[in-house]
Amino acid sequence: MRKIHLATGFALFFFFAYTGTILADGRAAQNSELSRAFYRANHIYLFFSALLHFMLFLMDKHYAYKFGRTIYILAVATLYISTAMLVIGFYLEPAAASFRRPITGYGVIILLPMILLLLLAETAEQWQRRRTLS
Repeated sequence: MRKIHLATGFALFFFFAYTGTILADGRAAQNSELSRAFYRANHIYLFFSALLHFMLFLMDKHYAYKFGRTIYILAVATLYISTAMLVIGFYLEPAAASFRRPITGYGVIILLPMILLLLLAETAEQWQRRRTLS
């Protein structure tokens, strides 16, 4: 799983750099300044997602107990869903220059449960480890 997080993080980082060239050469500014601002916001979200994948690469561990491992897998699945939503949102939503951006919005919002699930997985793992040692 570590290698998948690392590969996804690098892929997103290179995609982030590519989207930066889209912003730099003006392809994103053809519609309006508002549209350009939305492209920039989505651009930063892609970078944030890449950093989260790098973070999971660094903290990935093997959970000894099934409950912690299951919660961890659910958290990782949530991150990948969010990442897909942010990539899709970069292409579909900013050009409309509308404040209603549900794909990007939900893609960012589901990152909070992902973080909470990671905390729950780690807490459950420590709790079960202490219970086993007692």
